[in-house]
Amino acid sequence: MTRLSSDIVSLEAYFADLVEKDPEINTYVLEIGNNPFEMERFDAEAKTDAFSYPAMAMLMPMISGDDNGMHDFEARQDLAFAFLYTTDDTVASKIEKYKLAQLAAWRFIKYLRRDSKAGMFRIEKLSYKIAPFEYGSDNCVGQYVIITIITNTNSQIGV
Repeated sequence: MTRLSSDIVSLEAYFADLVEKDPEINTYVLEIGNNPFEMERFDAEAKTDAFSYPAMAMLMPMISGDDNGMHDFEARQDLAFAFLYTTDDTVASKIEKYKLAQLAAWRFIKYLRRDSKAGMFRIEKLSYKIAPFEYGSDNCVGQYVIITIITNTNSQIGV
C-alpha cells in the first residue's frame, strides 16, 4: 500500500476515494476553511447538479510537524469532517439522520484504522471525537468527527 503524503491534494484524493467506495455517502467536499459554521465551498457545491446528500464535508486540516528523532519528519494532521443528511425538520427525522450519520462516522473511522494498520499513515492511538452537528439551509443534521493521523513529510521537506 502506498503511504499517504502530507499534502492537501493527497488527502483530498484519499477521502474522495473513501467516499466513492462507501455504500451510503454520495458527495465529498473539501472545504476551503476550517470553520464548520461557514462552509462557503460546501454551500456552493450543494447548489450544483453533481451534489447529492448524504454528503461529507472535510475542513482544512490543522498540521503540526515533528522530527521523530530518526530523521523522519512527520505531520500530525488534525482532521475534522462532518457527515450531513437532509431532514424534513421534524424531531423524528432529525433523530433518524443523526443515527445514520453516526454509523457513517464509525464506518470512516474503521476505514482510517484499516489503512493505518496497512501502513498508509499512522494513528498513534485511536482517539477521536464524534458530536451531533446541524448545518445550513437544507435542514441538514449529522455528526462531526475529529481525529488525528500522522503522515510522513520527508518528500515535502527532505531528510
